[in-house]
Amino acid sequence: MIVSNRSYVQSLDTRGSPEMNLSHVITEFSFGPYFPDIAQPLDYSFEVAKDRMSCSFLVRTRTHPPTAFMAYQYFMHIVPTTYIAPRSPPLETNQYSVTHYTRKLEHFEGTPGIFFKFDLDPMVITIHQRTTSLVQFIIR
Repeated sequence: MIVSNRSYVQSLDTRGSPEMNLSHVITEFSFGPYFPDIAQPLDYSFEVAKDRMSCSFLVRTRTHPPTAFMAYQYFMHIVPTTYIAPRSPPLETNQYSVTHYTRKLEHFEGTPGIFFKFDLDPMVITIHQRTTSLVQFIIR
């Protein structure tokens, strides 16, 4: 396993298993504490591997033709965010956007797996939550 500031990689050894299914569910994915009205694009997302994925160099049968391994790639841009609500201390957290790619790996042309790659954006967002008093609301 390799963890760096650019990506997270979990190494998979495909030699020990004739079949591998990389279907996955992401129930929660964030880069900091929760704050109201934040959009977390990967929360409650899933990918289902549609093909049977087999190591064709280990399983050579006529009944199961070799199929491709899959690589799921998530490219994320992380933006540091400060959320300021009335009568509470500022909350330092992060928001992110994501681009998702799915690739079939034919003829051992890559490494199957689920990859998360991220970049930190060089800007900061500050969100001020303000309430409107009744007098201000009526004047508008």
